[in-house]
Amino acid sequence: MVNRGSSIRRAISLSILNQGLSSAANFIFGLYLVRTLVPVEFGIYGIGFAISLFVAGIGNSIFLTQMVVNYGDRIVNERREYLCRMFAGLLTACVLVSLVTCLTLIVAVNLFEFNESNITLCLGTLIASVGFLLKDFFVRQAYTEQNEGNALLVNIAVAFSILVLCFWQHLTSPAVNAAYALSIYGISNLIGSILGLARARFKTASLVFSKIKADVNEAWFGGGGWYLLVTIANAIQTQAHTIVGAVLLGPLGVATMNAARLLLTPPLVLLPALNQVFLPRMVERKKLEGDNISTTGLQITFLLVGLTLLYIAILFPMMDWLFEFVIKSDYKDLNISTYGWFVAVLFIAVRSGFALENHAKKEFKKFFYATLVAGFASVVASWIFIFYLGAVGGPLGLALGEFVLVFIIIKYKT
Repeated sequence: MVNRGSSIRRAISLSILNQGLSSAANFIFGLYLVRTLVPVEFGIYGIGFAISLFVAGIGNSIFLTQMVVNYGDRIVNERREYLCRMFAGLLTACVLVSLVTCLTLIVAVNLFEFNESNITLCLGTLIASVGFLLKDFFVRQAYTEQNEGNALLVNIAVAFSILVLCFWQHLTSPAVNAAYALSIYGISNLIGSILGLARARFKTASLVFSKIKADVNEAWFGGGGWYLLVTIANAIQTQAHTIVGAVLLGPLGVATMNAARLLLTPPLVLLPALNQVFLPRMVERKKLEGDNISTTGLQITFLLVGLTLLYIAILFPMMDWLFEFVIKSDYKDLNISTYGWFVAVLFIAVRSGFALENHAKKEFKKFFYATLVAGFASVVASWIFIFYLGAVGGPLGLALGEFVLVFIIIKYKT
């Protein structure tokens, strides 16, 4: 009999290794962009990347999160077929969105005279959105089946593809822009998703349209609709600093915030990865213990906060040297902006732990209302902080929104 504690430790170890690789790839890619793109282009890339995360988040809310929380309700010998059908539904949605986007661009070119740079930027954002979402499916599928090694292989493929494509881009066309950067990110994720599909070994015999439709309907009406609203509200909350920064400071202000966040890439990537390990296990525990999983959620929260504090403590004495080494002199006030990100990441860690319990209980309606209020608070705070403090106000506004979200979740519980 496999020791449960040993299994969890192995999963966490693989997840840390997995995200260590992913963090290293994202950090190197971010470093490549911050040193290659002019600040305005880096800011435009940040805006496009935020849009791609929002679009991918919509797919995540309807398909991936519902897949994870509904997976445990399936009979064991039907679970693989269920995953295959959810992938078919997701892939169909991605194809439809891509077709609609391309048709919209054709209309825009003829009616509004879109120039080539706008078209390539839109296409780059589309590729990044679809690539990230499909890759994330196979990462979530691997974690859901507690086969974390496959998630590691997928991220190895993504990391290697990013490095190869950046090297190829550097050799063939030194003039990089935001659209190329988004395309590199998206294509790398698509390559990872192809490997994930090959490793999944889905059987197409389970692809019956009526069953796919039933699974998608269950995902939508069983919580996906509410979680989609959560995703929209969460995007407003977590991207308020980008939206407000673009309005008040322009692309250069967004570039400064993103450059300052660069050194916080490891915890920002690690926190969602650990959630992918813990959520399927909390769902299983809920089946055994009912809704009495608050202690587990609190323990996970303390773990996430502890890991974040440890990283900040290691990073703090090296900040000046790292900024001098990795960031060009075109960016100003990076140190003070990074202090703002320290505060933001700590509150993100706290929220991640509390959100896990909420998702395991499928309390998406409550989470939507909490996120809606937090999103409003984040927009107002970001506007005030950025207006008076500059770029550092962005992460501080995000931190306040996370604080409001945690406060409301705790009030719901009591």
